[in-house]
Amino acid sequence: MDNAMKDKLKDLGFENFLGFSFNAIEDRSLVIFIMDHLKVDPLRIAVEGRELPITPHVVKSVLGIPNGPNTLPVVSGIERKNHQIELRHICDEKGMEELHDDRQLQKPNTRGYSDLKPNEVPRWVIEYFAKHGDGDDWSITCFFMALFDGLLFPTTSLSITGDTYFYCKNINDVCKFDLCSAVVDDLANKVPKWKKSSSSNSPSVQGCVALLLIYYLDNLFCPSHMLIDAKETTRAALFKKTIVDKLAKAGRKQSQDDGTVTYGNLPFRSKVGTCYEDVRGDDAPSPEEVVAPPPKRSRAKTKEAAAPIAPSAPRVSKRIRLVAPSTRTAHPTGNAPRGTCDVTATSMHLLPHFTDFISQIGNVKQQNDALKALHDCDRRIYTGMEKFEQGSRLVAEGKLEINEAHKHAIDEIKRIFGGVGAGMFGRGADVMQKGAASSSTAQPAAAAAPPPPPPPQGDMRMPVDDSGSGQVDVEKEHGSSSGTPPPPLPTVGTSLFDV
Repeated sequence: MDNAMKDKLKDLGFENFLGFSFNAIEDRSLVIFIMDHLKVDPLRIAVEGRELPITPHVVKSVLGIPNGPNTLPVVSGIERKNHQIELRHICDEKGMEELHDDRQLQKPNTRGYSDLKPNEVPRWVIEYFAKHGDGDDWSITCFFMALFDGLLFPTTSLSITGDTYFYCKNINDVCKFDLCSAVVDDLANKVPKWKKSSSSNSPSVQGCVALLLIYYLDNLFCPSHMLIDAKETTRAALFKKTIVDKLAKAGRKQSQDDGTVTYGNLPFRSKVGTCYEDVRGDDAPSPEEVVAPPPKRSRAKTKEAAAPIAPSAPRVSKRIRLVAPSTRTAHPTGNAPRGTCDVTATSMHLLPHFTDFISQIGNVKQQNDALKALHDCDRRIYTGMEKFEQGSRLVAEGKLEINEAHKHAIDEIKRIFGGVGAGMFGRGADVMQKGAASSSTAQPAAAAAPPPPPPPQGDMRMPVDDSGSGQVDVEKEHGSSSGTPPPPLPTVGTSLFDV
C-alpha cells in the first residue's frame, strides 16, 4: 500500500486500523475451540465458568475501526442484484478478463474468466485492484470491500456480494457506519450456522474470527508471553505472529477423554488495568458496583474508614469451617466470581481473591511472580480435590462390598444348614437387615440436617482415644459400618476468606 492510499485512509478514520499486521490464521484448532465456546444473548466467549463479553467497545479496542452514528442499512434482494451487476460492469471495464488470463498462465488449474457465474466478481480481483491502486476512489473502495468481505464480515463465499459493494461505493460514508456494532451483530448471527456445521468433517467458520482470536489470547494469563502494556490500543496491531504462536502453544492441553489436543489450559487475566476494564457482562462487578462494608462503631475504625485506604489483600479467617463438598464435579478456573458461596474446588482457589489487588502493584516482576505462585497453588488445590472425590468413591464402594459379603455369607449358611439352623442364623440376619434398613432410612434426614458447628483446626486429625483403653470407637467417629456409605470427605468452604 503506497503512502497516498495510507493518507487517504487516515483521513477517512481508518488510521488505527493501518497498524494491523495479523495476516493469516494458521491454528485452525484454536479457532474451532473458540467458536465452540461462543455463546449468544449476550455474545460472549465462555470457558471454564469465566466469560469474555464481546461488545462494540471490544471491537473498537481490538481492531480500531470506526464506530459512526449510522447502522448498516438492510439491502433487499433486488437492490443487491442491481449492485452486483454494477460492480461486475466496473470490474470488466477495469480489465478483469485480462487479470484472469494472466493468472491462468501462472496457475493453470485456477478458474478462468469464462468459468465465472453471471455478475460474479471474485474477491482476489478486488484485492488486486486495492493493492495496485494509487489512492484514487476506486482503489479505496476496493480496499473497503476486501476489508468487509475478508475480515469484518467474512462468509464461506469467495466472491464479493452486491450489498458489500453498496456499503463501500461511497468512501466518505464508510466511516459514518457503526462498524463495531455491525461486527458484533454479524458474529451473533453466525453462531447458529456454526453450531449446525461444527459436527461435519469440514465445519465452516464465518464471522470476524481475527477479533475472536486476538481478544481471547489477549485475556489469557501467561506472564512469560502476554503483552505487559494492556492499555494500548489497537490490540490487533500489537499481536505479531510470534506472540500469537507462543500464547496459543501455552494455552494447549491434552484432552482426558480421547487424548486430542484442545485449549483452555490458561486462566483469564484480570481486566483491571487493561483496555477491557470497562467491559461489563461477566461475573465480576465493576469497581463502582462494589459496596464497601460499613465501618465498625469503634472510634479507631471510624477514623480509618474516613482516611484514604490503600488496596489490601482479603483478610484470612481465623477458623476453617468444614462442610460437605458439592456433588457437582469441580473444575479449575482462573478467576471465580467474587462474593459467591459455591462449595467446590473452585471456591478454594486463591487466585480470584488476590488478582485485582496484585494487578494494582506497580512492580511488574513482583506482580507476575505473585500471580504465578497463586496459579500454581490453585492447580495443586484442584489435584487435591480430585483425590478427595476419588477417596470418597472408594470408601462407598468398599462399604457396599462389605454389606454384600455379609448378606451372601448369611444366605449361604442358612442354605447349608436348612431348617436346623434357620432359627439361629435367622435372628442374626434379621438384626443385620433391620440395622441396614434403619441406617438407609436415616440417611436422607441426616443429609437434610444443618451442618454441624465448625470444629477447631486441631479436629482435622485422625480420631484419638481419650479413654485410655487403647481403642477408638470408629462408629462413633464415622457412623455405623453398615447401611449406606458415609458422607463424602470434608472440604474447605468459602469461609476461608472474609470477602
